[in-house]
Order: sequence, then structure tokens, then C-alpha cells
Amino acid sequence: VDTTGDGATDTDLAAGDDEAEAWSVMAMYDQGPFFASVAYETFEGGIGDSGSTGNDEIDAWKIGLGYTFGNSKVGLVYEDIEHDNNAAWGDSASRDAIWGSFSHKFGANTVHLAYGQADDSDVSGANDDDGADLWSIGLDHNFSKRTKVYAIYAHMDNDDDGNGYGLYAADNFAGTSYGVAGNDDDVDGFSIGIVHQF
Repeated sequence: VDTTGDGATDTDLAAGDDEAEAWSVMAMYDQGPFFASVAYETFEGGIGDSGSTGNDEIDAWKIGLGYTFGNSKVGLVYEDIEHDNNAAWGDSASRDAIWGSFSHKFGANTVHLAYGQADDSDVSGANDDDGADLWSIGLDHNFSKRTKVYAIYAHMDNDDDGNGYGLYAADNFAGTSYGVAGNDDDVDGFSIGIVHQF
């Protein structure tokens, strides 16, 4: 069993803001065909809700499981985030999400399948149909032990009030802003590339 952790990290914010402090810890088991991990992180600092004298607070949990059988691998991740006393939302917000993956190797190729779901958030006074679903399919082809090519297609489906999931990585690509996804927007992405290990 491996354990890792980060001590408190103090950051001086802008004038008038409170000091920020974060803690994180993780435990991992990786033996034979089984993999398991659990992680926790907490953050406190910044300006809280205007109706409160407290600081902005975030608590997050993540649990991961994996199993290898033959040429196949399966994985499952669950996470939960609680955000309290936030100035932007007026009080609190929470969301949990799951992610499942499967891969299978045949010859020089590996196929990847994945599905993720972010549940509707629990934001005080906000619409509650703001979750999203994501699925993806990918293929790797190994030319050698050092070089491979890959292709991935992914589809994101935002719920009726969901606009928090878009193509952020491409927002300012080549100086062009693509904005963010609107409510109920679907987002599709395709990626191809080559990896070479020196």
C-alpha cells in the first residue's frame, strides 16, 4: 500500500482577501490484477458568501477501482465535491460524478471505451438539470515498443440547464475564442496523434 500526501499550502491572496489553505492525502493499492485508490482534498480561503463571515470551503473525495483480466482492463472512478459558503453561488453547491472505462488489447492494437456522468448539481437557488454525459471510443496502434498512433472520438451531452462542459482546451487556440457550450448543447471532439518514447 502506498500513501502520499501534501501538507498545508498557504497562499497570500489579494489585499482584503483571507489566507487560503489546502490539504490533500491519497492511499493506493496496486498488486497483481487489482488496483484501488482513495483520495481526499480540502480547501479553505478566499471570500465567502456575502451573508456569512466564513471563508469559501471545498471538500472533495475520489475513489478508484481497477481490474486486469487477460488482455482487458476495466476501471471505475467515483468523486464527490462539496463547495460551501461560495460568494458566486450565494451559499453552497455539490456534485458527484462517475467514470467507467474498458480497454482490450489485440495484436498491435488496443481499443478503449469510456463513459462518464456528472449528476445534477445541488446549487442553492439554481436550476437542477445541469448534469452531463460523456462517452468516448479510441484506438491505439503500436508500430513498435516505442512508437504508437492513436485516434479518439468523444461526445458530450449537456442537460437542459447544463453549460459547464465544453471545449475549454480549444477556447483560445490560435488566437480564436470558441466560447463555452450553451444550455443543452452537445459537444463532439476528435483527436489523432502519435507518441514516441525517446
